Amino acid sequence: MMKTFAKRAISLMLVICFSTCGMLVLNANTSSFIDVPEGKYYTEAVKYVTEKGYFSGTGNGRFSPDAKMTRAMFVTVLAAVSGENTELYSGNAFTDVPEGSWYAKSVGWAVNAGIASGTGNGLFSPAKSITRQEVCVMLVKFCEYMKSVLREKVSEKVIFSDDDSIASWAKNAVYTNYSWGTVSGNPGNVFNPKGNATRAQIAVMIRKLDLAMEESYKINLKNIDVKIEGLTESYSFIHISDLHMTLTDDTDSAEAKENQLTRGSMFFKDTPDSVKPQDRLCDILDFAKEKNVDFVAMTGDIIDAPSNGNISFLANALKTRNITSLYTLGNHDWTGDWLGGYQSTAQRNLNIPKFIESGLILNGEDGYAVRDYGDFVILSVDNSNDQINSTQYSVLQRYIMQEKPIILMLHVPIDAPTLQADTAAMWGRCILMGNDDLNPSNYTKMFVNLVKSKDSTVVAVFAGHIHMDHEDRLSEENDAVQYTLGASYKGNTALVSIHG
Repeated sequence: MMKTFAKRAISLMLVICFSTCGMLVLNANTSSFIDVPEGKYYTEAVKYVTEKGYFSGTGNGRFSPDAKMTRAMFVTVLAAVSGENTELYSGNAFTDVPEGSWYAKSVGWAVNAGIASGTGNGLFSPAKSITRQEVCVMLVKFCEYMKSVLREKVSEKVIFSDDDSIASWAKNAVYTNYSWGTVSGNPGNVFNPKGNATRAQIAVMIRKLDLAMEESYKINLKNIDVKIEGLTESYSFIHISDLHMTLTDDTDSAEAKENQLTRGSMFFKDTPDSVKPQDRLCDILDFAKEKNVDFVAMTGDIIDAPSNGNISFLANALKTRNITSLYTLGNHDWTGDWLGGYQSTAQRNLNIPKFIESGLILNGEDGYAVRDYGDFVILSVDNSNDQINSTQYSVLQRYIMQEKPIILMLHVPIDAPTLQADTAAMWGRCILMGNDDLNPSNYTKMFVNLVKSKDSTVVAVFAGHIHMDHEDRLSEENDAVQYTLGASYKGNTALVSIHG
């Protein structure tokens, strides 16, 4: 489940503050300090972080902006930003973190969250000044823990003049923070990675990070790597599935409007952060645009029903962003409950043309679609009725015979032993393609067996339908991995990188 900023509503009767010698001080919250004059680069940031309760003074009306920030101080600030209840944690894994010290629980929380680690030999080094590059690494890990995908504020790329001085383990984090706008260089384009961060500098960074997190993409991002031997170019795509958008417009019937209003209320109640599906879609597509992916893969149920409002909104969202997409239809995409005859031929004949007319699906690609990248192919197969037909089987067979690596897009996942129990537990029965519960046709069985065979050239399968994140080998006969995605209406999406 995505973390939300509701945690920050936890009020602190007393605010943690740190003296220059590292002792814990408890003071009333204040944003006015005798050593923080107006007009300094950190003035507004100090006001912000003290009003938020992330920092306080160091005693005697001072903030001590030029004092060095220690590792203990920094993890305690991050704990305050997160809003976590650190009472559940302990820092006793380290010999230099005394139980009962003002920072012990924050250290325990940060280590447990994967944000910080020890310095070796059982030490955390709480009193050690934290460097600028260490801060960057912890900020990236903090955002990963909070499941916040930040927008790039700085589009132009930069190479700091002291780039060679940035540790290899910190380089990506430094430039990631730069793209977020949370850090910048010093005069002369110098980053000074090993320089000790001051309290003023950290206050500025935390303010920028906090504001960036409030404006972050409302998505729960998963990164997936697909390796294809011999591939010399790199490609990427965004995976979306089961967004279940429920929009209508003036051209929709009263029955359609009532149906989608009812269905929308059901999904909204199950959405952890109360973001509407259409807003989620825009965030995902904006993220895809920022990452300059090759295409967006939509593996079904992007819309909850083929209402005119749903189709026009989706088509326009893609068109205005000039994003290339590959749409693998799901069972809800083309079936409207109010029309009668669930997944009937009549409904398919009525609704599929809407996807073609809007440009969401290319003419002739309503059963399958192929994107040939030379060294591999993307094969999208509409199995929204749980079955495979002879034409779809023949296409898969043809590319396997050509020994082309295949990335397969489906809506309904392929039956896999490790997925059966989880799927049945969630849905009350196994709803995986090829499972006997779905009465698979002969061509469906042949398709599944071919994907799982030792001769298969399928390297990865991407699917949705079951509203569940899952990753597993499909067969002992080959190395194909199937990735299913949790429902995108809850924010789940994946950035897939394809490389050699």
